[in-house]
Amino acid sequence: MVAALGADHVVDYTREDFTRGVRRYDLLVDVAGSRPWSDVKRVLRPGATVVIVGGPKANRLLGPLGHMLQMTVGSVFASQKTTFFISKENPDDLATLTGLIESGKVAPFVEETYSLDQISEAMTYLGTGHAQGKLVVTI
Repeated sequence: MVAALGADHVVDYTREDFTRGVRRYDLLVDVAGSRPWSDVKRVLRPGATVVIVGGPKANRLLGPLGHMLQMTVGSVFASQKTTFFISKENPDDLATLTGLIESGKVAPFVEETYSLDQISEAMTYLGTGHAQGKLVVTI
């Protein structure tokens, strides 16, 4: 799915430890927060950027903020930088997105559709952290 979206290189984290390879990256999108800064820095080119989207939920008090803090502090003295992706919706952006979807220029990836009485199954699957697309619940 990610390759179809235009990624130059895709890593299947269930089969490959990208931090042990020889490939170097200009951009890394961290959606899971499964690697510490010391591992990630090893595979970044000078001046690269790490975009932090989420992190592990292992810390009950801080949730993903602990990982985000660790990555930010780790990059303070490095040539690479970290930044955060935080969605902040507004009516103008949502109208633009609606237009792109209606015109077919953007197609959301719906992985699975559930009926309302299957909400428990949908939430259980979402909680595994392995959903690749959007889960839709029909009412």
